[in-house]
Parts: sequence; C-alpha cells; structure tokens
Amino acid sequence: MNNAKSILQKHKATFRYDKEEIPFYFWSHLSGETDSVDTIIFLGSGQRGKITKWVVGNAPAGTVVVEGLPHKQADRSADDLKEFAHQYTNTAFLAVLNTFNLASASIVAESQAAPGAIWVALDYLDRVRGVTLIAPLGLTAHILGVSSKTRLAELKRRAFLSAMQFAQSPLYDLRNFYLSALMLHAVLYDARWNVSGQKYAVGSSHDLREECRNLASQLYKKGTRLTLILGERDKLFPPSEIVASIEEATIQPVNIIVLKTSHASLATRGGRHILSEAVRAVRQENSSHAGEDGGSKTLKPNRES
Repeated sequence: MNNAKSILQKHKATFRYDKEEIPFYFWSHLSGETDSVDTIIFLGSGQRGKITKWVVGNAPAGTVVVEGLPHKQADRSADDLKEFAHQYTNTAFLAVLNTFNLASASIVAESQAAPGAIWVALDYLDRVRGVTLIAPLGLTAHILGVSSKTRLAELKRRAFLSAMQFAQSPLYDLRNFYLSALMLHAVLYDARWNVSGQKYAVGSSHDLREECRNLASQLYKKGTRLTLILGERDKLFPPSEIVASIEEATIQPVNIIVLKTSHASLATRGGRHILSEAVRAVRQENSSHAGEDGGSKTLKPNRES
C-alpha cells in the first residue's frame, strides 16, 4: 500500500460474451484524502488474481485496476480475439463508471491492454478525459515481422531477453517468483491445448497506428494529448522503435515520456514508479498543452533525469 490510510477493495462484474457469462474483477485504491476515482488502469493479458491487487497497491490513490483480458475464453482459433478484447474492455470501462457513479474517467493501459483501451476511448470519447499507454502493443507490428508467425517468434525472442534482465529477477523483487511461476503454468497449459501460440500471434499482429492516429487527433480536439510511457531498457518495445513508428504514421500530437525502466511487471516495486508517472501524466494533461505546437509535430521524448 502507498500509505496506512489506503483502502483497497475488490469488485466483481460480469462480461457477457457469446452466450457465456465470464466473471472478472477490478480493485479500487482510495484513501482518507482521495475518496473518489478518476483513473482506470487496464492490465495486459493474463495479469489477474494477486497481480491485480499488487498493482492497485502500487498505484496512486484515486485509481481502479482492471484485471487483464481473459484470453483463454476467446475462441481457440483466435478469429474473434479482436472483438473479444474490444467488448471486454468496453464492459470493464462501463462497469467501473457505473460502480463509482462516474460521468467520465482517464485511462491508463499497459502493453497488451493498449488495443482495447484505444478502442474504448474512441467508442466513449465523451466519457474519457485522457489516455496514457505504457509500453503499448500494436504500434510496431510491421517492425516485428512480415507474418504472424515471424512476429510471434520475434516477440518470444525479445521476451526471453527481457526475462534475463535484473528487474525480472527474484533478487530484485520476490514477487517475480510468483510471476515466473504463473507464466510457466500458462505456457505449459497452453502448449498442452495448443491455445496460446495462435492467440499471441494474432495479438502481436494488430497494427493500431490508424486507430491511434485517430485517437490522438480526437483527444487534441478535447484539449489534451495522448501520452506514451516508454522504458529506456525495454527489450520488447524499445523507445526508438515506438518513436520511429509514430513519426512514420504521423500520429500527433503525442506526449512521450521515457523512464529508466525495462518491461517489468507493474506488480513489482519498480512498477510503483511507472504507475506514478503514468497517472501523474494523464492527470496533468489539460488544455494548456493543446496548441503548443499546433499539433504539427510529434513531441520529442521527455527523458527521465
């Protein structure tokens, strides 16, 4: 917890999809000084259970953390993965607003949650105050490879390199024991049922640059900017690739913040700093930023000192 006055609470909701009712959970972080919610944090696929509670404990007060996409519930072929992710994120967003009687909220999305966050923001633009994406999936599909198979292979290679970094070690944070065990279980389970490969291949192939360009433009009209939080040591989505991609796609205006971090879980102690910066950025973005550069250029990354 961030302080002794923090109040962490678990909430349950239901995602109705293809005649099935799929329960999911989100956690709220309130405090004696902050008794209302203004920011919703969406976690990447598979980030569930204890991870959600750990992340909300790392997050600033006034936030809600939604557990990651239950991708195992999507069709094994992954043909419906985009629609599944889209509907799940919409359902979760509205569930949080209804639970806390909110007219609107800001959105922070981590990695694999970025596609759903972009879609929900475009669907409910009048109810979204601002958007921050942390190491987002979907902006570099064309860099990862020319086919879903090669993109998945490259993503796996990068994930292995990322796992070798100190921030992913139990020596850095004992919670990495749990995170590693969870990943191993998922790999073994999905290998047995031949589920994971196809779904991650499809997920890594989403090219969201057009939707992202649209969102950046729509947010600018509302008087705010789309913000990207990138990790200087991120092996999966290096800042150089992300920046080159958004410049090539003329996605503007964008506020880019580069932290001295890797692609570590937000549930570990390093995640507290990332979450703090992500929430601070989305809260501070306001109309004073609009018009600074007329929306004509992608802003140069602000690097952490």
